[in-house]
Amino acid sequence: MKFLFTKIFFLSIIIIGFSALALAQDTQTAPSGDPLIPTSPNQAEPRAAFLKLLQLTPDQEQRLKHLNAERKPVIEAAQAKLRNAIHDLDEAIYADNYDEAVFRSRLNAVQIAQSEVQNIRYLNELSMRRILTPEQVSIFRGLRERFSAARENLRKQQPALRRARIRQTLKKMNQQQPTDTRSSR
Repeated sequence: MKFLFTKIFFLSIIIIGFSALALAQDTQTAPSGDPLIPTSPNQAEPRAAFLKLLQLTPDQEQRLKHLNAERKPVIEAAQAKLRNAIHDLDEAIYADNYDEAVFRSRLNAVQIAQSEVQNIRYLNELSMRRILTPEQVSIFRGLRERFSAARENLRKQQPALRRARIRQTLKKMNQQQPTDTRSSR
């Protein structure tokens, strides 16, 4: 649950941060009619709707853009460090010769890396909050709740979509297999 909140929290930061890019992109209305409800995970419409409803001043847009430009390499480095720590932990878990001390050490490294990523995100969120007016913070809070609910609904739908894609792929593979077998004779 904490990881999901963190993910949603980070998405909210990204939504505000890419104001210039989001405003320049073409938008489409979601089937529900609510532009804040994403119909796919990588959709620009929620960002554009977020930014429009926040009514950022040009100065605020510039400040947020600058903030994100500064934060991007820092968060990317921290995330890479976390991915590497997770990889190392997986290697310790599935090593031919399991070593408890190595496992504990790598688990600790993952926890430290996770903490660093969270620290960067929370400090960035605080910096962003300082750029927004109290009214914008209030609007942002409500929009974030709506976006969070929409992302949760999408997340719940994804396993069913994944299963359908897997079934479809297996069906195609089964249909191609007899043809491939005959053609190789």
